[in-house]
Amino acid sequence: MPQKPNEVNISNQLVVYSDRKEIPSVVVDKDLLENIESYLRKFLSDHFSVPQELVDAKYTTVIHDTGSKLKFGLIENHEGKLFPDRLNRIEIILRLREHSERIDLLVRLTFSRIRGDSEIFVEIRDARPKDRVNALITGIKEVLNEKGNANYLFHPNSFWNAILLGILFLWWIGIMIFADLKNYTALKMLIGFSIIIPLTFLLSRLKPYCAFDTPLQKKNDFLARFILAFLILGIVLNITANFLIKFLSTL
Repeated sequence: MPQKPNEVNISNQLVVYSDRKEIPSVVVDKDLLENIESYLRKFLSDHFSVPQELVDAKYTTVIHDTGSKLKFGLIENHEGKLFPDRLNRIEIILRLREHSERIDLLVRLTFSRIRGDSEIFVEIRDARPKDRVNALITGIKEVLNEKGNANYLFHPNSFWNAILLGILFLWWIGIMIFADLKNYTALKMLIGFSIIIPLTFLLSRLKPYCAFDTPLQKKNDFLARFILAFLILGIVLNITANFLIKFLSTL
């Protein structure tokens, strides 16, 4: 008998395949979580013919606050439009193991302020699980990209973070040891680095890798824009002043 489209052939040997990918830096609000729920319902309906009621019944959202956690089902069950200020992680877990539906699947999304803790994990037991795992992860990332932001710029991965900090530290030490601080240019570079390094650290705190939609984060976003405007204005004024000094010296 011919196999129906998207139906698992249980006469074949079933294989377990799993994969994990980094979540892009995003703004995590209730709209994003609702879009993820909608996508998972559609994917499981299209690929496994799983009814929406079963997906919703097996869906878990966990909000990790400082020293506590809140567990519930769909995000519509969360009261209020914004999340609490002390929120540091949100997990989405979907576990389906239904023999009547011929499906064995685990989806776990972790949104964190820290880059290394933010990931998508998918595991499927199926006759051809790799294709479905890859398709599911790709679809989830497309949904996430709709709420993407540029916070990853303040959170390079551990390798590049170590390289960048090492270069900045050696440059700063080099200026301190070898440069003539009576020289205006050397002194200006030292002051510039002394300002930029702590401000960059501050921005990484104000702009977490995954930015949760909280009252405090809205205030932090405003402060971060002010700091960035200050840095950009300082650079522009410095370049303009140097240009004018050189231009006037030629007159």
